[in-house]
Amino acid sequence: MDIREILTISGKSGLFKLVSNSKNTFIVESLADGKRFPAFARDKVSSLDEISIFTDEDDMPLRDLFVKLYKYQNHAPVDAAIIGDNDKLKALFESFIPNYDHDRLYVSHMKKIAGWYNELLSHDLISEEINEDDSSEEEKIESAAITNKESKQSISDLKKTNVDKPMPKNASSKSQAKTITTKPKAK
Repeated sequence: MDIREILTISGKSGLFKLVSNSKNTFIVESLADGKRFPAFARDKVSSLDEISIFTDEDDMPLRDLFVKLYKYQNHAPVDAAIIGDNDKLKALFESFIPNYDHDRLYVSHMKKIAGWYNELLSHDLISEEINEDDSSEEEKIESAAITNKESKQSISDLKKTNVDKPMPKNASSKSQAKTITTKPKAK
């Protein structure tokens, strides 16, 4: 599931797909009717990938919530009767995310999330798998640290091996520096 290009715009209902962007403007396409229009810098535009919900421990990315709801609902949309009934909606969230923060996650948020889930599901944008590009921030940091450590190790190995190698007789450090720093003559 890749929801980085799915946007929500404050003051507009529904979800939008990012088509193009420039310095001050996004061109978006409504998932509901396919109409394209500009969203400006003054509009509050958020990617669904940036949104998370409050839980008792850490915040849960919306992407993970959608996957849990997808599995819990057996690939089916949330029934409109459940979305319309506050108690049933709270019970639904309690059943698949028992540790959500009851004080900071409001019913209005739940309704919006359930509506987004149904809209994404109708466009086949939800699956049980999360793309590797959507890995958590901790996984990205850990991967970067491992890569950085390997790079440092290979650089130190390279330095050790180059120190031990003698320089060819016909190459001096001055001639190498001269060839590196010489510039073509301007005509």
